[in-house]
Amino acid sequence: MNFSKFFGLIKAHKIISSIAGLVLAIIVIINFSGSKNASNQLITAERKTLTQEVIVTGKTKPVTSVDLAFERVGKIVIANSTVGQTVVRGQILAQLDASELLASLNEADANVKDQQAQLAQLQAGTRPEEIQIYQTKEAQAETSLTDAQQNLIQKISDTYAKADDAIRNKIDQLFSNPQSTNPQLSAILGADAQTKSDLEFSRQVTENSLKSLNSLISNLNTSADFQISVNSVRQNLNQITAFVDKVALVANDAASRNPSQTTVAGWKTDIAIARTNVNLAVNDLTVAYEKYNASESDLTIAQQELNLKKAGPTVEQLAAQDALVSQVKAKLSNINAQLAKTVLRSPIDGIITKQDAKAGQIASANTPLISVMTPNNLDIEANVPEVDIGNIKINDLVGITFDAFPNEKFQGSVAFIDPAETIVDGVVNFKVIVTLSSKDDRLKSGLTSNLAIQTLSKDVALALPQFAILENDKGDFVRIVKNGTTQDIPVRLGIRGTDGYVEILSGLADLEKVVNIGTKDSGK
Repeated sequence: MNFSKFFGLIKAHKIISSIAGLVLAIIVIINFSGSKNASNQLITAERKTLTQEVIVTGKTKPVTSVDLAFERVGKIVIANSTVGQTVVRGQILAQLDASELLASLNEADANVKDQQAQLAQLQAGTRPEEIQIYQTKEAQAETSLTDAQQNLIQKISDTYAKADDAIRNKIDQLFSNPQSTNPQLSAILGADAQTKSDLEFSRQVTENSLKSLNSLISNLNTSADFQISVNSVRQNLNQITAFVDKVALVANDAASRNPSQTTVAGWKTDIAIARTNVNLAVNDLTVAYEKYNASESDLTIAQQELNLKKAGPTVEQLAAQDALVSQVKAKLSNINAQLAKTVLRSPIDGIITKQDAKAGQIASANTPLISVMTPNNLDIEANVPEVDIGNIKINDLVGITFDAFPNEKFQGSVAFIDPAETIVDGVVNFKVIVTLSSKDDRLKSGLTSNLAIQTLSKDVALALPQFAILENDKGDFVRIVKNGTTQDIPVRLGIRGTDGYVEILSGLADLEKVVNIGTKDSGK
């Protein structure tokens, strides 16, 4: 190995390292000296014109823009408009399927004609043939009511039969002495003491409900007050249904814990059948009662119509029939109004900017599908933070640039300031509308704009650069040289100009010099 060469390389490396260190030290000293000199430079407070601006971004929006939506749900059958299409006011842009409404319209129109004809008949007087017709209608309504009463009585009887079978044939398998005052729940179910006690008590109450149902059915006939009877039946069925549901829960729990027990499984099946039969009885009763009420109403109407015909036209009857005519006419008008809601028409002359309506799709109510805007008539909308909104007022001049036209400047003014706040990303802002001083056909809706809102301007303000101001927790200061030493004196600031200068309201005289401190002081 050549040791002399090896040590020569080491020596050379040390020399290079020393030179690099020396160069670095010189650079640091020069930078430090330059920084120190910069901080000792003096700046003169001078009078100049200051303009204060609020800088925000915004977007162009049409002065008039309308989002159109159907007011009802339906299937779109016509969607013959496209984005960019020019439309006129009243032009159809989309339409829903209105076949059902048209059928209802025809029916309503027929009702109007029928009621008008009846009014004309009243005014002309009643013929014997007409009285015979209405007598037949009354007889038919009476027959229908009698049938409905018999059907309702039968359904009430059926409810007792189904409830009796559900309790005494299906549920009572789970009890000993079920119809006594001391029924006992089967121990096979393994219910806890509280549940067992509740079910045994409920069985006693259910027995009373069954007896009440049986008694009611025994005294039921066509002259009964069916509303009272049905309400009583429902109350008892509610008690029975609640009891069956409780038993079902216990049986299901027992079956899940002991799936191999065929006895419990059989009980579970019987209870399910019992629940189904009781619920079926409740539903049948409801349908029968509704049919009875409808028949009773039909009979009342038939009797009133017959009496009307027999009595002949009077002022009151004519007025009543006239009211019926008005009623069916109102229904007809309502259907026409609903038909109008199946059509989307342009409310303005403009251009379509959005078209999401497609033939065959189901439109949701109040979901915007089509948008129309007025062309070449745009404003700019921007959100201004609350710290700046107090400086802005109507008619403030605005300098505008657009990202789409970076080398061009536009002018405008503040036209509107929203009195209510707008929350943007959790921060309070206020919406401001800026109008352009002149129209430009190149501008389109949605362009990003940069707004410089001129809020205040002073022509002869005493000013210093922002970087010459010392700001800390104690206030605002400038640093001066006095008797060879530096001193910090307080100043009161005014507006801040867009060129980086700040107005000095007090604390400093014209042409007085201050030290260039270079950066803000943290106050520490």
